[in-house]
Amino acid sequence: MWFYLQRIVIPHQMAEAAIHGRPRGNLSDLYPRWLGARELLLHGRDPYSDDITSEIQAGYYGRPLDPSRPEDPKDEQRFAYPVYVVFILAPTIGLPFEIVQNGFLWILLGITIASVPLWLGILKWKPRWPTQCSLILLTVGSPAVLQALKLRQLSLLVAGIVVIAMALLTSDRLSAAGILLALATIKPQLVWLLILWLALWTAADWKRRYPPRAFVRALHGRS
Repeated sequence: MWFYLQRIVIPHQMAEAAIHGRPRGNLSDLYPRWLGARELLLHGRDPYSDDITSEIQAGYYGRPLDPSRPEDPKDEQRFAYPVYVVFILAPTIGLPFEIVQNGFLWILLGITIASVPLWLGILKWKPRWPTQCSLILLTVGSPAVLQALKLRQLSLLVAGIVVIAMALLTSDRLSAAGILLALATIKPQLVWLLILWLALWTAADWKRRYPPRAFVRALHGRS
């Protein structure tokens, strides 16, 4: 799949872009978020502004998009994330993007590999090591994961955060799990259904998890 992506899909896309005059820059999904975080934290600029969007397009596509050119991409690649994503990217804003880009690949790859045994542990399934290795290879070699790795999509980071949260949840470490799930909302479309289900699960057995007297004592203790 990696060979297919590198030797067939990408060359085909590059040839199509050359024929139709479509711009191709770094094409990294990480770049808009990284640039927006850098400009906000270092220079106090609004990451959602048109000026930042133009700068993002110059890096992502190679030049700002021109609405008068029908072949230009329609996706403006704006900073379309909740603003608190900058806290995740804050340690990287002082580095050149090329270093951040390369480092993020290995971080996402490591998270994806580690998520497989974590999910197996959550499911209480302990297959032999050849089966685990096969599952890891099938996961990393899937088209969706390879594309996400190539584009440095934060979706893989969110998926890793979710699996760690679920592992903490099954270990009855509810506060830590809740903090991680809140962090995962940098991609709300990926986690809102899970969070809704967990909220219903919590409310359905509220009396056992937090009896009324304990709730009142906790309120008095905090006050």
